[in-house]
Amino acid sequence: MRERYPYPNPYRMPPCQYGEPEDAGLGLWMPESVWDREEKRDLEYWEQLYPAKTRRLQREVTRQCDMVDHNGSFIYDEYPDRIALARLCEAVYQAYRAEEDNNLMGEYPLGMPQQEDNGEERNLIEALVYNELHRRRRARRRRRVSVPLWR
Repeated sequence: MRERYPYPNPYRMPPCQYGEPEDAGLGLWMPESVWDREEKRDLEYWEQLYPAKTRRLQREVTRQCDMVDHNGSFIYDEYPDRIALARLCEAVYQAYRAEEDNNLMGEYPLGMPQQEDNGEERNLIEALVYNELHRRRRARRRRRVSVPLWR
């Protein structure tokens, strides 16, 4: 268990209108604070409004990002590598295509019609991946513990 720092943090965000976390004024962020719960609920609401195809893509994006989300991951570098990001987007695309092909096999027993790749799916995947990575980086930054400089 982490030791709590007893003095208030001058860099702490002001309290929101819904109240503060239980450790208000201690300079620590709780793992699941009021802001986190509110933001998560809000995000879930907006994602349920996505079109069906976009919701399936978002699930695959989340699944792939979970695989690369660990300490020391490239997604937490100050400037993530574009090639690694492109590989992540390609992995999402391939996994999504495989899932869609499996779903369509039952509908077309004699063979599936060829689907053209006009780049729209890839562009949407890229936008969803960047949005998901931004959300994860922001959440990680928010959970950092404040450490006094004069120790």
